[in-house]
Amino acid sequence: PARARGPAPAPAEPATTVSPLCGGPQDGRVFVTELVQGGAAERSNLLRLNDEILHVDHILTSTGRSVTDVTNAILGTPGTSVRIGIRRNNEQFELSFVRGHTQGSSPTPPPPPPQQSAHHPTVGSINKGTPTNAHIGGLNSSASRPTPKALFRSPGHAHNALHIDTDLHTDQLSLHEAALRGDLDQVASLAAELSKLARSGDASGVRDMLTKNKAELSISPCTVSVAHTARGIFSGEAPTLLFDGQPSPMHPASTDEEKAKRLLSMMEPLMDFSSSTTNQAPPPIDKALLRDLIVSLSGAAAKIQCAEPRLLELPSPCYVLGDIHGNLTDLQFFRKTLWPAGVQTRAGDILFLGDFVDRGLDSVPVVAYMVAQKVLNPYKWWMIRGNHETREVNGNVKTYREGSFLHQCTSIFGDDDGRLIWEAVNDFFDTLPLAARVGGQIFCVHGGLPKEMCQDGSSLQMINEIACPLKMIRRGEMVHSMLWSDPVPPEREGIDNDLDKHGFGLSSRGCSCFGEKALNIFLEKHGLSYVFRGHEAQQHGIGLSKSARLCTIFSTSKDHFQADAKTTCGCVLVDHGSIVPIVRGDAPKVQMA
Repeated sequence: PARARGPAPAPAEPATTVSPLCGGPQDGRVFVTELVQGGAAERSNLLRLNDEILHVDHILTSTGRSVTDVTNAILGTPGTSVRIGIRRNNEQFELSFVRGHTQGSSPTPPPPPPQQSAHHPTVGSINKGTPTNAHIGGLNSSASRPTPKALFRSPGHAHNALHIDTDLHTDQLSLHEAALRGDLDQVASLAAELSKLARSGDASGVRDMLTKNKAELSISPCTVSVAHTARGIFSGEAPTLLFDGQPSPMHPASTDEEKAKRLLSMMEPLMDFSSSTTNQAPPPIDKALLRDLIVSLSGAAAKIQCAEPRLLELPSPCYVLGDIHGNLTDLQFFRKTLWPAGVQTRAGDILFLGDFVDRGLDSVPVVAYMVAQKVLNPYKWWMIRGNHETREVNGNVKTYREGSFLHQCTSIFGDDDGRLIWEAVNDFFDTLPLAARVGGQIFCVHGGLPKEMCQDGSSLQMINEIACPLKMIRRGEMVHSMLWSDPVPPEREGIDNDLDKHGFGLSSRGCSCFGEKALNIFLEKHGLSYVFRGHEAQQHGIGLSKSARLCTIFSTSKDHFQADAKTTCGCVLVDHGSIVPIVRGDAPKVQMA
């Protein structure tokens, strides 16, 4: 249908004064001319008179849609949501609200558009996006009409010479965009992150926060090459993508990415050797190069994590792994099971619940592998902090002896270089996020629930307000409970006066513990369904408790039970509506005829 418009405009300005991105003089634009009183748009104060409508649910109004089409698209089905792209005073942003229910049989008809002057606006006035005088009609407040109510017209002058940005997604707004949209919760969250970046002196991070809070979505210039051989599955990268029949332009990898690939090329043969049954010697390692790569990449990974929220928001599918504790053999099992052709080939994200070091004798290669993957896959490889990611614990040689991370660093690299690596890695640990929410329903933490999160007025956003980096973690603080607390054993649940009114008590570790009542309060208050944690050894890899709403995940099978105990390791796949435990099983025994 024809676009509603006034008289034909005058000829366009000379082509030299018009951007090649603008449309011709016959392209119309759609503006808000009336808001019905009491409608959702008016009540929310989102849409305003003279707002220009750029798109409805990301379908542009400049693609030949009539004013009636645009109006019907916004009114839509009552109870459904709508997203509307807006230009207001040269600012572009997106609004969203739920359509109202019909309150009568027919809407009030829109008033006829006013006659437009035959004078064609100048390019300057087009750039400002100024409509002709808007008609504000008086509506009969007693008339039956649908909500939300927004009546539109097309002024009929030339299309804006400014390029319309159609990438108006709202899942990651900049601070400026969030303020224009009126999303005050998002503004508060981004402002807190901005304050942390400013205090840490991260000028680049501050600039990113003020412009766009999410990495640009782009196709990788490299294709992942996967090969299946008798020796296993191997992956690499090749610049084979084509653009209009020509090789795509290559973007050189950053120095940090090249270092991360080099570090992985040193660690993966060690991982292969750790699970080998042959008597071959381990592959040789250049210790000086390994030292330099670990120190450099620990700093690079820390910088990445400083820009992350303290409470990660991760989609499903997502693999959730528990404690690794320096166990390279079990980490190799997960590598070959979950990402055999590389992390970048997996559809889902990978989340670790902390405790990467101590106890096991391979803490150094485990940490090296972790930081390398974080640098290479910053938006797929996630880690949160455990109680062993603190200097007080992983530097406790007296307690953990040869299993201590500090002891392993100094025994491999010598006292000076070993302490240099230990300190660099702990600086990286100081920036680890503290919790994650997967699929909006599963709260993931290393230890347990803090009492502060079960009190009136509490919010998960309290986690994002915790400082980063965080060097000192004191007993009694909320973070200490998140890293150290345990669920109370079943036999304590029914003991009178053992737990407080919120379901919290004191654990054998000397810190807080939480019962089923505390778990239920926490889940209900924050709209969650499950809590995933690590911290406690599980002989079978996965443990369920508290009416199966608490899942403890342990991803190492060594160093926690008697030598003759049969143990395994596990992880959990969260795949939209499914939660699938995965454990390492015994290989079937083959009987020879």
